[in-house]
Amino acid sequence: MTAAAGNFLASALDRSSNAFRTVVDIDLIGTFHVCKAGSCPRVVLFV
Repeated sequence: MTAAAGNFLASALDRSSNAFRTVVDIDLIGTFHVCKAGSCPRVVLFV
């Protein structure tokens, strides 16, 4: 699964930096690791 999500029912302005970091970790970092392990089709990463 490459589209997992961390959902917080709150306005972006009401979220803590830790909540934001958790969403980024789940959505971006988690997807990167799944794809790196070979579970995704070809991915182009622009750095």
